[in-house]
Amino acid sequence: MRRMTEAERCWIAGDMDGALHHATAMLRHAPSADALLILSRIADERHGFADALALAQRAAALAPGDLRCAAQHAYAALRAGNVDLARDAARHAGALPGDDAEALDLIGVVYHGLNDYAASAAMLRRASAARPDDPRLLANLAAVLTLCGAIDDARAACRAALRIDPQSTRALAMLSEISPAAPHDNLVAPIEAAIARSPSPAEHLVLHHALAREREGLGDLAGAFAALHRGKDRLLARLPRPLHDDRAMFDALARLPAPTQRGAGGDRAIFIVGMPRSGTTVVERILSNCAGVFGMGESQAMPALLRRVTGSGASQLVDAAALEHHWARLPMAAIGTEYLRQAAALAPAAVRHVDKLPLNFLLVDAILAALPAARILWVHRDPIDTVAGNYRQMFEYQSGSYDYTLTLADTARFVAAAERMRARSIARHPASIHAVDLDAIVDHPEATARALLDFCGLPWRDGVTAIDRNPTPAGSASAAQVRVPIHGGHRARAARYRPFLADAIAILDRARD
Repeated sequence: MRRMTEAERCWIAGDMDGALHHATAMLRHAPSADALLILSRIADERHGFADALALAQRAAALAPGDLRCAAQHAYAALRAGNVDLARDAARHAGALPGDDAEALDLIGVVYHGLNDYAASAAMLRRASAARPDDPRLLANLAAVLTLCGAIDDARAACRAALRIDPQSTRALAMLSEISPAAPHDNLVAPIEAAIARSPSPAEHLVLHHALAREREGLGDLAGAFAALHRGKDRLLARLPRPLHDDRAMFDALARLPAPTQRGAGGDRAIFIVGMPRSGTTVVERILSNCAGVFGMGESQAMPALLRRVTGSGASQLVDAAALEHHWARLPMAAIGTEYLRQAAALAPAAVRHVDKLPLNFLLVDAILAALPAARILWVHRDPIDTVAGNYRQMFEYQSGSYDYTLTLADTARFVAAAERMRARSIARHPASIHAVDLDAIVDHPEATARALLDFCGLPWRDGVTAIDRNPTPAGSASAAQVRVPIHGGHRARAARYRPFLADAIAILDRARD
């Protein structure tokens, strides 16, 4: 059995400086894949993604059969935005023998980031088999199974995790997402026990979101919003960085002039954009019901390309300052060509590739400069309902891209800014953007679907609005909801939320004046 190095012990204990010291000392004596692996992890943790990839490549070259090094190589490539390398490295790593559960889990993370949820589930099944008593791995498996539409299997994985640890944060959160609360069957008690036990603000955020879902399911909206406020306030009090300056981002993007360079083509590319929780997944499920249409999921290909060509080291999805600084010099044709190459590599035979990353609405000017023939479907929902949907949704907060959801007021300000950007973008690119309203989809599904298919140059096909019969994975926060037919249940929920949104409504009203 391989002996653990002192650098690894420090890393596991969270002593990054100690891990750095010991790994560097190891390399002074001789080349060491173990040391390079630790240094790659440290570089990634400190957002040095290019350095992390270079170190991981050296580790993988020194130990080509080491599952841990191969997994880190794939992960570092993904984090550096090198999608092709990440995919190739993940395939190589997944084909290696071995039962290192952490490495297998990491390969699953890479496949998840590549929107290949079936491959991610396969890796996570291997990880869980290698360490069957680890509730975290079972909960991770449940999350990916949900994206694949295997809801019953996901529930079984969550319950298996909770039999091992009844207060597993990840398992409780996942189960609360896919199993509606009922008076005789809910998770309130175990979630509250887990909150009382955990000292971690990050875990508190996850658990309070889960508690809010349970409270709401039991009809206690006041308790639900109180839980959301507590979890977010606690994280904000301990957040080791300032919140992302969304106002500066929107201002910088609004200042972008017409591009001096343009790409060519892009008629196979369809981008579905809009605020998260606005109905983008419903539109994607309609389109991917059409023959020859490949859903790329919430691909980060375009933001990653723009960060790479601007030299941005930001963790946020969109680095508006870097984009503004380099705007006049951006090689739009090269960006468009590379984007299309990456999309075609996913599904070479597809007649259309659908990229459904909601926050790509921030990059509409860049997308249409790089791909002038692309079609953009901008999905819209009542702004107040959008505020409620975003504030109630658990988004990742590490990158800063979703910082706005940590307070209700910031959520309202972000939605108001998105409304302004939507109006400006549609006025600027009327021939390239088709506005889609969620309520129109609910009230007139066939007519709305026909209009968006016509805009995209796709033939009508009976059954396209039957999103519940779409067998493809749904890689979004709506993964469980889109397994049912199109419905207007959001309206009744939204009406119930409004008494708890007075401050947000006031912000939206002032923004409209």
